[in-house]
Amino acid sequence: MTPLMIAALGALMVATAFLSGLFGMAGGMILIGVLLMLMPLPSAMVLHAITQMASNGWRAFLWRAHIRWRPVFVYPDSIAQGSFYGFICMGLMLMTGVSGPLMDTFFLGGNFGRREVVATKATCQVASHLTKLIYFGGIVDQAATLDPVLAAVAIAASMLGTTLARRILEAMSDAQFRTWANRLITTVAGYYILYGGWLLFTRTSAMAF
Repeated sequence: MTPLMIAALGALMVATAFLSGLFGMAGGMILIGVLLMLMPLPSAMVLHAITQMASNGWRAFLWRAHIRWRPVFVYPDSIAQGSFYGFICMGLMLMTGVSGPLMDTFFLGGNFGRREVVATKATCQVASHLTKLIYFGGIVDQAATLDPVLAAVAIAASMLGTTLARRILEAMSDAQFRTWANRLITTVAGYYILYGGWLLFTRTSAMAF
């Protein structure tokens, strides 16, 4: 990968980490979409996992005083529900690279302040992305290799974007946070649904001819 492309990806990672640092969501969804257009699937998943582990891990550290530990181990109200929820989230993580939208419905619907949403979700996501890194980095066929320079840029960019978001999150109210977070996740998810539908339509049309 050229230095210019690495620099461009670094800038994108700062921006997406800033977005996730502000709302605890959506940045990873945007990043994986771009990476899948530029790289083979295993490499994109490994780079995304490294980026998200750095971003979420640093975010959890910065807001460590606001982590709600019970949801980290059991998302809903019981172990059975938590196990089912975790199974679905992990399946989505390994199939698509992200499970944020499903987790967002829980965190935005729960009795969490904005700092608690960002801190607790970040803590949950570290383990999920570690599993993805192990899976795509060494278990699947055609396991990915990654340029160490690009990996270092990804880690630094993710930590920078996360740090830049902290002061703005502090200045927000919980009501503003929930309003904009819901709008953001609806917009990004809606785009991917429409884009996926378009790809399915064009592929079906091509096969028909």
